[in-house]
Amino acid sequence: MSNNFDLVLYGASGFTGKQAAAYLAQHVLRPESTWAIAGRNSEKLKALSATLPENAPQPECLVAEASDRPAIEKMVSRTKLVLTTAGPFALYSAELAKACARQGVDYLDITGETPFVRELIDEEHANAQSSGAKMVPLCGFDSVPSDLGTLFTVRHLQEEYDEDCKELKLFFTLKGGLNGGTMASALDMMSKKQNIQLLNPTLLNPANHRQKEDAKHIVDLYRPYFDKRLQRWAAPFFMAHINSRVIGRSVALFKDLEAPYGQDFSYKEAMRMGKSYGKLQAYGVSSAIAAMQQLGRYEPGRTLIDLCTPKPGSGPSTNVQENGFFRADVFAQGSQNTQVHARISAKGDPGNKVTITILCEAARCLLYARDNLPGGDTRCGILTPATAFGHILQDRLEEVGMGFKIEDV
Repeated sequence: MSNNFDLVLYGASGFTGKQAAAYLAQHVLRPESTWAIAGRNSEKLKALSATLPENAPQPECLVAEASDRPAIEKMVSRTKLVLTTAGPFALYSAELAKACARQGVDYLDITGETPFVRELIDEEHANAQSSGAKMVPLCGFDSVPSDLGTLFTVRHLQEEYDEDCKELKLFFTLKGGLNGGTMASALDMMSKKQNIQLLNPTLLNPANHRQKEDAKHIVDLYRPYFDKRLQRWAAPFFMAHINSRVIGRSVALFKDLEAPYGQDFSYKEAMRMGKSYGKLQAYGVSSAIAAMQQLGRYEPGRTLIDLCTPKPGSGPSTNVQENGFFRADVFAQGSQNTQVHARISAKGDPGNKVTITILCEAARCLLYARDNLPGGDTRCGILTPATAFGHILQDRLEEVGMGFKIEDV
């Protein structure tokens, strides 16, 4: 029965999982592909299967509780690749990820739970390297646009101007909705008092790259400011402490891969405000983030957040998903002061439609272009999107409508 599936999608009957199943069936899988949708509720899985296109390869339905290690191990032994949308990931995808690391099965998820990823690195990175598993957590809007956008811009400076990158600032503008799974993950981290971990700029770095000089590569923003190059007010971005830790790991891994970004490289991520009321917006966003963090410290506050936000299994309407967008403006300065401006953009709700597109196109890369990925079979372990996929994933995302553009300033 070994490897009789090309992929298994776990958490398939959830809000995000259903979208992933539909995308895989319609856009990724080939007629000869074999796959399975998995979760803990057989009836929901069968109902999902019935909604998939008849001309697409039909999935098998697998039932496995997230905490049932023997069932998870057996399921993983039957496939080459696992995708999971089951969050909170520390609760519902941990055994799955560990099984993939031990059995040499490729793994993708869309978590934003960096403490969970830190634990996974500590426990399973060496096992994944030994077994040959390519494991890429944080492979959705958290944190592909930031990670690939940085790689794209830095390599442009190096290849076109023979300059390393000295400073890179990334500013997000976005519109979209919120799903219950995202909030459940955030509340789980709050309940575990992981806020101190989240503040560590080298949280995801390898052990040999967690010194003061490594921390200098990441610049965290805690209050609004007026950016002269952007000519706009900028505010702390609520996902910056996630994305920047992924950038930090990429920077560290590329040092060991002899493809560094630059000795003096620094990265800052923020949210771009409008022109008319930019200062007011910036302070409003900053205050909202601070209030959420303060509420999350205490159980009554977390209860209040839970009451006011979507529940697991729910999310934004189709209209919200279709009419959302994101844009990331990237301003970079080279070691000889060359300045470039890159823009990464996509239509669709970032946390749902864009995330699903990224996850499933990353799966396509592992299914059909694995031998062409950076480092080939030798680059394994718990990787970042930039170090795992490089321009291969960027090319695929451009094929399906995501923009990667760059110009001199």
